[in-house]
Amino acid sequence: MGKNIRLSIVCIHSAEGVHQQFKEVVKLTEELRRRWVLRQMSHATSEYAAEAQRRAEEKEVRDAARRAEKERLAAEKAVEEERRREEAAAAKAARTEEKAQRVAAQKASAELRRAEKAARAKEREDEQAKETAIDEKREAAERKLKEDQVKQQQAVAKEADRQRREAERKAELEKQQRLAQAAAKRAAAEKEAAASGKAPPPAAAPVDEEDSDSDDSDLPLGFNSQLF
Repeated sequence: MGKNIRLSIVCIHSAEGVHQQFKEVVKLTEELRRRWVLRQMSHATSEYAAEAQRRAEEKEVRDAARRAEKERLAAEKAVEEERRREEAAAAKAARTEEKAQRVAAQKASAELRRAEKAARAKEREDEQAKETAIDEKREAAERKLKEDQVKQQQAVAKEADRQRREAERKAELEKQQRLAQAAAKRAAAEKEAAASGKAPPPAAAPVDEEDSDSDDSDLPLGFNSQLF
């Protein structure tokens, strides 16, 4: 050290965790040094005492300036930290608002999709109802057409049966007329023979309708050869 005096030296590697105690020890050390200086000054000349006093005052001023600068830096750091906290809070609020808007947009989109889906389902139901109504109308028309066809066929069959019965009646009448004419001719021939004294002609065999007429098996129902 270059000093022929007794010295006590303390080395502090780290003040982590005991900053407050470290500050108190440094402050106490400065105060003891100042007292020691003052005590030494009391034994020194007035000029040395004045110089020591001046140096002590300058040191106090420097210490005060350092403390003020440190406080200023601490205040600026606090302001910067507050600004960062406000910015972080604003950013968080913006993210929250953006998320809320995104969720609202997703809900609106989902509602729109559900509405469109419901509209499409309603359109499909309407189309199915229309197709069902058309099918029912077509089936009703087909049933009515079939019923009309059946009625028409029944009417045709009825008319054919009526014509057949009418033809049979006419054939029977014609047969009766032919038989009556044949009987009249035979009676006239017998009368003429009796008047002339001749033998009466032999009786003609009765004309059978089935033998005299052609076969009607090939004609449609209700028709026979006598109609022609």
